[in-house]
Amino acid sequence: MYSPGETDVASGGRVADELAQWVIPATGLVLVVLGVGYWAATDTATFDMAIASLPAALTAVVWFGARRVDREAAFGRRLLGWTLVGAGALGGLVLFAFIVQGADPVDSFPLLQFMMGVGSLSGLLIGTNEIRSVSAAQEAERARLEAELSKRELDRLEFLNHLLRHHVLNKMNVVHGYAELVREQMDDGFEKELTTIEEETEEVTELIENVRVLVNSMTLNIELEPIELSPVLEREVASLRETNEATVETDIPDGVTVEADGLLRYVFENLLRNAVEHNDAAAPRVEVTVTVTDHTVSVRIADNGPGVPDDRKDSIFHPEENGTQGLGLYLADTLVTEYGGNVSVEDSALGGAAFVVDLRRV
Repeated sequence: MYSPGETDVASGGRVADELAQWVIPATGLVLVVLGVGYWAATDTATFDMAIASLPAALTAVVWFGARRVDREAAFGRRLLGWTLVGAGALGGLVLFAFIVQGADPVDSFPLLQFMMGVGSLSGLLIGTNEIRSVSAAQEAERARLEAELSKRELDRLEFLNHLLRHHVLNKMNVVHGYAELVREQMDDGFEKELTTIEEETEEVTELIENVRVLVNSMTLNIELEPIELSPVLEREVASLRETNEATVETDIPDGVTVEADGLLRYVFENLLRNAVEHNDAAAPRVEVTVTVTDHTVSVRIADNGPGVPDDRKDSIFHPEENGTQGLGLYLADTLVTEYGGNVSVEDSALGGAAFVVDLRRV
């Protein structure tokens, strides 16, 4: 929930950290300027002035590196604290030694400047190292929490997969079986209703199968392997011919191998089914052609259906755009992407749509 007070505090903390960051190089530069002023006012040798000012100058230089490390984290005040503590600690020790020995601090200013510069530089380095340690610990904790969350999500997906496969899918098969049994034992009085039941159960079964494959692709580590393309395509084409009256023509060369896994068949199963189920032509026709190059294999599935409007060609693979009917296309796109390939849709020379699957050739 939005809280103005918390937002103001956070904003104030960021401003304070940013200001603190700029005080660090200012501290080093002030020491350098004081050293230059002392050199100009006395007869101190230029080399001695340069040596005395070197640690303070390095403080400003190192700060730029530390700021790059701290680009995302807000550790400005902590860095400034370490810098001031280091400069104050060594400077205080030198002043204490001057007082004990009765030395004049003004005459020994180069030594004081040098030690304060060493202290500020040391403090800055210690603070930078601490920031790196804290950042590494935070990243490790964040990674642990993300891994734990991912494990929980995977467990839920695996449970969903088990539920779909062993309970919902089995029950849908029972419903479909009883519908067929009723058809065999009664007259034609409920032919339309029984046909509707069978079609709906087949559609739900298809949906469940797609969801199950999609869950498997998310929960299992996909390991790419050489898959011979022609047996996979021919098997899905034969299945389409058995279950539909569409004319299917193919041009599939033998001996072509692609990078994929055992789920590749679901890519072509969904694309071939899509070419027929949404085809409103009097005589549905599908052409499956394969084009091979040195590095890629393109499978083109064209139909003579209504086609896909240009304004939907990019969104047709998104299930939120197409509801459950677009799940098969989403599954195909998801799997092919995992294989390092690409799926696109364009206009077909047959008058409908042509889905092109580009895969990496082995």
